[in-house]
Amino acid sequence: MADPTCCSPLAADLLDLAWFLRPHGQDDPCCGELSAAEFRALATVAGGDCRSQQEIGAALGVTRSGATRVVDRLEERGLARRCCSTVDRRRTCVELTARGRRALAGALGCFDTLIESLLAPLGRAERRQIATSLATLARLARRHRPERTPS
Repeated sequence: MADPTCCSPLAADLLDLAWFLRPHGQDDPCCGELSAAEFRALATVAGGDCRSQQEIGAALGVTRSGATRVVDRLEERGLARRCCSTVDRRRTCVELTARGRRALAGALGCFDTLIESLLAPLGRAERRQIATSLATLARLARRHRPERTPS
């Protein structure tokens, strides 16, 4: 549990939620063999026809080399493969393999079950309020690009 004296109550609650909902290592019943970065990369690839490593890096918030390492791990485990774009042969895309689709579907299904059990004590109106608030927060987070401080 986040120490509320270290940050605002909202930030402490968000940290607790992020910690609770993250993949919990190799034995995690939901994500199994997937790290949080691998899960996000697979979900990004599944969301489009031809996703480049650059797009995966942007979704993960990592450098080009960081995205390459994630895709390398996915490829080594047979979860994704690199391919040429049908539109621009100079562009390398990443696509899910059948095993990658199964791993992602399993993780998403398990995640839905986890969320359902978490929200089970709430009524329909409370669930709707949470869903609306989280959708707003997620939309703001996707648009927010904080300035990077020089290293």
